[in-house]
Order: sequence, then C-alpha cells, then structure tokens
Amino acid sequence: MRKISFFVTLLLLILVLIPYGYSQQEDFTPMQDEDKFRDELTGFNRETNTLMSDFRQVKHLDILTENIISRGKFYFMKENKLRWEYTDPFDYTIIFNGNDILIRDEDRESQYNTDSNRMFRQISRLMSNVIRGEILEEKEEFSVDCFENKREYLIILTPTTEQYQQFFQKIEVHFGQHDMLVKKVKFIEQSEDYTLIEFFNEKRNETIPDSIFLIQ
Repeated sequence: MRKISFFVTLLLLILVLIPYGYSQQEDFTPMQDEDKFRDELTGFNRETNTLMSDFRQVKHLDILTENIISRGKFYFMKENKLRWEYTDPFDYTIIFNGNDILIRDEDRESQYNTDSNRMFRQISRLMSNVIRGEILEEKEEFSVDCFENKREYLIILTPTTEQYQQFFQKIEVHFGQHDMLVKKVKFIEQSEDYTLIEFFNEKRNETIPDSIFLIQ
C-alpha cells in the first residue's frame, strides 16, 4: 500500500501533495485584484533563491478507513533543484537536479532523466511551477481561478487536457498573503481521493548545501 499510494501521488505532481471546500470552510471569494497578486508573486519569485520547510502529507483514499499520514522535509534551490525527503513513517527521498531525478527508497536507488521521459519532464516542470509560485504560467494545460480571504490567496488549477484529466480533477494551491509562501497544496483525483501537503517552518533564502541535491 505504501508504494501504491506514493506512486499515485508521484503521478499527480511530485513523484511523490478531511475533505474541505474552499467556499464553505474558509470563506474564499473571487480575487479582487489579480494584477496585484501576479506582481507580488513575480517579485517573490525573482527574489527567492532557496526555500526549505517541513511538510505533512495526508493521503485520503475512500477505500481506507483512515488517512495515510507522512512527514518530511522539502528543499528548493534555483534553478530547478528540488528535494522531497520523507522521514516518517518511512524513509523515501526524491531529488530533482536539472534534468536528472533520483529516487531513494531506503538502500535502493533509481535514476531517471527528464530528457528521455516525457512524463517525468512534465511533472518536474509542474512541480517547480507550483512550489515557486509560477502556476499562473500553466494556462496551456489548466484553467486558472483565483480566490482570496483575509489570510490567504487560493489558486485552483483545473486540467483542460486529457493527459492531466486522467490523473486529477483539480489542484488547489494556498499562498500566505503576508509572505507569498505556499502554505498547502491539494491534489484532487477524479475519484475524489486526494493528497494534501501542508508546509511548516518555512525558511527563505538561507544557505542550502549543494550536497542536498547531489545525484551520483
């Protein structure tokens, strides 16, 4: 079950993101000034060189009575370097370094190259755009709807191509208004199963050793 759940999440976004409705629970309304939001996000991206945080991932499957909870650490460095490190309840690490991908499952490692794998290339690009806040650039394959409340911006991506529609119904991305950091990402499948990733203890523009992204 662990590997099946992880592979589904991987296809949704990160090779790896309690149901809730954005309008019912958190009182989101259509965004009043999308141009302001875009400008703020562009400035944030331009000035961000590194990001790191803890994360909590919830995988909800209707066939299970309990959600699958996992935790770990996330690292990002310009350009196109990402590391998802699961530490609980199992050790599992995924590293993106340019066009190279490393998946480490305890003592086993597998390497891939996005140049030779179209799916990995698209997932890598989509994941980077979500985490870096460049999701508004995904309009060729998603329709984009923008909402806000007093604390957060909410961007909902609805796939418009068959390729992505077969994996999920929509992606919900929450940004904190005071710092423009991604606070949580929710990937909702066509079946209504979902993966929710929440970020904590975020640190921006702090030094991250190159060894964090090393692929040998």
